[in-house]
Formats: sequence, structure tokens, C-alpha cells
Amino acid sequence: YEIRLSLVGSEMCIRDRSKLRTTSLGIPLHLAYQPVRHLTVSLSGYFDFTMGANSIYKRPKEKSSLSGVNDFRFGVGASVSYYNVGVYLRYGVTPLFKSSVGPKVHPLSIGLCIGL
Repeated sequence: YEIRLSLVGSEMCIRDRSKLRTTSLGIPLHLAYQPVRHLTVSLSGYFDFTMGANSIYKRPKEKSSLSGVNDFRFGVGASVSYYNVGVYLRYGVTPLFKSSVGPKVHPLSIGLCIGL
């Protein structure tokens, strides 16, 4: 399996490019600390409320909604930035699927953050 994460949602892809897409609304709690000038270290926690989940199969091409995705998810994150450019890591503590419905998958995001 290939797992891809994006800013909008998360997708789990199988080699034939079938996808699982989730859409969620999140409430973040962000704590930042500046130990020296221009260096910022931050920790965060978030609650995500799932608004929709569907699967898209490429062969045959069809789209269907899913009911086995957790309605509420909790996760933690951290970032380090120097001036206005940094890196972040975000990990979902609760699994993406309800127990005994799908694989035990925890979303993970790694990326670049740019402050304006």
C-alpha cells in the first residue's frame, strides 16, 4: 500500500490508484515558544470531526460513501521554524477506522511550513 497525506485530507492508495478520501473539520490547540531570536518551536494538539468519507475505485470506475471511519479523531503535532520557514510533523493518535472495520491506520503528515 502507498499512503499519501495532504493539507485537505488524507488518501490511502492501492497500486491501481483506487483511493480512500476523508474530509474533516479540525479544532487546533497550538503552543509556541521562541528560545532564541527567529527560532520558534511549537507543539500542537487537534480534534478532527469527520464530515465525509468515500472510496473511489478506478476499475470499474465508481464512487461510494463509507461508514467505518471514526467520527472524531485526536492527534498531536510539532514544528520547528527559523525565520519564517520550518518543518512540521502531525500524527493521528486515534485510528482512522473504527475497530474491526478496517486496518489499524494512524494518519501521519510531514511537511514544510512558511509564515507570512
